[in-house]
Amino acid sequence: MSTNTPTHCEGRWVSVDGHHGIVRYIGPVCGTSGEWLGIEWADTQRGKHRGTKDGKQYFECSLSAETKGSFIRNVDRIDWGQTVLEATRSRYIVDAKELELLPQTIDGRRRGKIEAVGFDKIAKQQGMLDTLLVLGLDSQRVYGLGNQVDQRETHQLLGANARTLLLANNYLTRWSTVAHILTTLGNIETLDVSANHFEPPLDSSAVAPKLDTLRLDSSPSLAWQDV
Repeated sequence: MSTNTPTHCEGRWVSVDGHHGIVRYIGPVCGTSGEWLGIEWADTQRGKHRGTKDGKQYFECSLSAETKGSFIRNVDRIDWGQTVLEATRSRYIVDAKELELLPQTIDGRRRGKIEAVGFDKIAKQQGMLDTLLVLGLDSQRVYGLGNQVDQRETHQLLGANARTLLLANNYLTRWSTVAHILTTLGNIETLDVSANHFEPPLDSSAVAPKLDTLRLDSSPSLAWQDV
């Protein structure tokens, strides 16, 4: 995490000290110096206003009628999430130190300890990203694809074989981001984007032509008619 504000950060889901919210504004605030972020918090008890300071409206809180907006500085403790590629590498690539932590034996109950043969081979095989059929990236803080370099590398490493993409409980807020991910990967047939933070309108028709199964549960900002 860095104090460098990401580009196109308005509308991004963030976490600050374990509290989650969406960025509604970035810029100056009258009577202060420097740059501020206007956050609409998911927790209605967290905020202090609805995007107004000294009578001036800087942003609007749209997730509910509650007062839950705040201005904060862009500090190191803001978690902006990670890209699909970063999450995939973190999830599937095992380095030497992690291999050392893999169990050498497993509990065979009545038979006692059994040597765990091949655990390292399984871990290394999972690290072959271009062979993955299922990308299990639930709860990995994914917000999107990243810059053009990240997008090209994502397509090159993951696009050929991946058929199932699991992105439940991440930092996604726009359906256009999901459509971009699907277009970049190219061959996704099954997609789960449940428990994200999409805001209406939701154009679920803008998806890749090969997609035949979509799961979209537990998205608090959406009603059934929005889908």
